[in-house]
Amino acid sequence: MEGGLAAIAFDGIEGIEGGEFTLQHGPDPSIANIRCSPQAKFPNLNGTLTISQNGETVRMKNCRIDESSIAYRGAKVNLRILDRRWKWRYGAISGRYNVYKDDGTLDKDTELAPQHLAAKCATVMREPNMDVSHLPTDARPTCIWDHEAPARALATLCDQLGFRIVLGTDDRVRLLPVGVGALLSADGTTSDGGDTLNPPEMPDTIRFIGLPNIFEWDFYLIPVGKDTDGQWKFINSLSYAPEDGWATVDLEGDFNEVADETARELAKATVFKYYRVWPTDLTTNDIEERLKAFNKFLKIEPFSSPIERAWQIEWLSHQARMTTGANGERHYREPMLYGNFYDGHEAFENTIPAAAVGLAGDLDGGVKPLPSEPATDAEKKQVFPPGSYFIDQENLMVGFHEPVYTLRQDGNETYYNRAYLRLRIAFRMREFGTFDSGGYVHTDFSQPTGAANNTPAMLVRSSDIARVQYPQFQGEFDKYQIQTNDDEFKREAQSHIDAALRRLTVERPQTMTWERIRNISPDGAIQVVTWRVGGGGLPSTTAHRNNDLSTPMPSYAERRFRQKTAEAASFVDGIKKLIDQRIAEAR
Repeated sequence: MEGGLAAIAFDGIEGIEGGEFTLQHGPDPSIANIRCSPQAKFPNLNGTLTISQNGETVRMKNCRIDESSIAYRGAKVNLRILDRRWKWRYGAISGRYNVYKDDGTLDKDTELAPQHLAAKCATVMREPNMDVSHLPTDARPTCIWDHEAPARALATLCDQLGFRIVLGTDDRVRLLPVGVGALLSADGTTSDGGDTLNPPEMPDTIRFIGLPNIFEWDFYLIPVGKDTDGQWKFINSLSYAPEDGWATVDLEGDFNEVADETARELAKATVFKYYRVWPTDLTTNDIEERLKAFNKFLKIEPFSSPIERAWQIEWLSHQARMTTGANGERHYREPMLYGNFYDGHEAFENTIPAAAVGLAGDLDGGVKPLPSEPATDAEKKQVFPPGSYFIDQENLMVGFHEPVYTLRQDGNETYYNRAYLRLRIAFRMREFGTFDSGGYVHTDFSQPTGAANNTPAMLVRSSDIARVQYPQFQGEFDKYQIQTNDDEFKREAQSHIDAALRRLTVERPQTMTWERIRNISPDGAIQVVTWRVGGGGLPSTTAHRNNDLSTPMPSYAERRFRQKTAEAASFVDGIKKLIDQRIAEAR
């Protein structure tokens, strides 16, 4: 057994009798406790903590006495000292990085690799020598920072990637993959410990799931009206529809062709003013052909999720693609409503001339898919300007304040007909079936772990990315190429799965104690080291490798849980105060 005097010291403190220091992973300062005699003068608050024996020295610079913990017990004083991470509670960092657009692709204006994200945090934390080189280069974790404490932002980034913040005994901060590091080795001074048993509860498979899938389509709309039974129906199927149809009804007048007063008021309020996704009754057989192209587009491997009920579609408030504004800002495209209708600007001329419509039986009324940015006058006149209509997302309808229709001129007679409209809009889809009925359609990405424990998959979720799918039309509605963000989705999924595997994979957990002071520095595997001097016993060093559950301090997972809970509580408290302020102002 090695001898020699062991000592623990702090700048300016005299009469030290002993103490202990536990060095841990994470953004929070580790704590040293020192027992000493009363001081002749108040000690310096900042200084270097030193623990040494026989040439082995642990030296932690820029530590600080936590003055609130000084307590007198008889003729003794207990000092609580924090390592230099006490400074990390200060500062603020803001930014939006690796933001995924609604079309599922990464907004290149916000792209930043993990090393650069960490370096930004390190700069604000005033840790210019932080080693960020071990972070993955291909991951693109989303970071939304709004005056965030930089150490907290960095810890969250590391958690996402399966890394830890490690302050070493060489006074260097490193970001290291969890579970990877040196083994502990016994020698003649080892008094206790060795390999421990702490096997992970390893699932057979890790399954990544993103946000609900986002689709985009140019929905076909037909004119509907509200019937006397309260149901929305195709206008020719209304109980009060004129026998000869709506072609000669006085749309601009009082609908006198409808005899019943109640029905007349419903006609005035709804006929040619509301257009709904067709088909809306998805239980009949006569709509099979029109659904084929739509459901072909919606096919999701390895299963197909056909639309069978209208409630399966949930419209969003925008398209799935983005555009750049005049000032360079990125925003989602507004829904685009377009088609063949009479806009009142030219005498008896619809937005698509009759000669271009073709056969009278054309269900699309001559309407073709428009580009994302209509360029020609002929294209632009087919588009309804924003604000000229409203969207009823719940009922999958578009409404107008005035009737919208097409005109047909026959000699001196003018006839009204339905408008032919398409709405380009993003949507989510719900499952229809006996098992997952009502749940959103997601795309997942799975990877076996190599375990054979006959477990269900471990679910890893992301609130940053969704799989996005939209058609690139080629002149016709039934001719298109499917565009997706599959490459970026898979990259994000693999990053999350790799991080989960790092957290799960425990390589040879160990706990070992030496009856002497050893300069053992934490790394990705060695998570906790405690040094003890004095107190009536031999000096000792205890290290925990891939095991921090039986340490003097709360585990890393417990400490991070407490931090996140406190942050969430603070956020909720802020929202409550804002609401109270708004209520008070309203009064």
